[in-house]
Amino acid sequence: MKKNRDILLEMAYSRSVFKDKIEEYLGGALSEFLKYKLATKMGETEWVVHWQTEVKNLLRSFYVALQHTTKSKFDKRKAVVEVVEFIKNNMHSWITGAENEVKTDFRRQGRLDVSVEDVDLDEFWDMVWAKALNAGIQRPLKDAIF
Repeated sequence: MKKNRDILLEMAYSRSVFKDKIEEYLGGALSEFLKYKLATKMGETEWVVHWQTEVKNLLRSFYVALQHTTKSKFDKRKAVVEVVEFIKNNMHSWITGAENEVKTDFRRQGRLDVSVEDVDLDEFWDMVWAKALNAGIQRPLKDAIF
């Protein structure tokens, strides 16, 4: 018969699984956030509440994943920073994807008259790091906004 500790260890995340979960939740939240921001700037109301709710739900899942048991004592903060840097380095792709989805959802052709601005992205990352802080993970100074 397995002990509780052994069962928990079997369910624990490895570092790579932890990073995959973080990327899944942050990537999903970012995508929904970008669509919400674009649609709001376009004056659209349909889907906006849904996308806002998805952002909240995915960030809640991010928070839960941060607290999940891990197989080893790796630095969760470092893993989160690596995922955030990966997402930021590919931001153009995330924004293009959101623009394409918004154009499809609202039957728009060509280039959008609105865009995602740095202040919008800062708002998203502030929400992310607030959730991380609630889980005991500090925002790196180089990413801090003063």
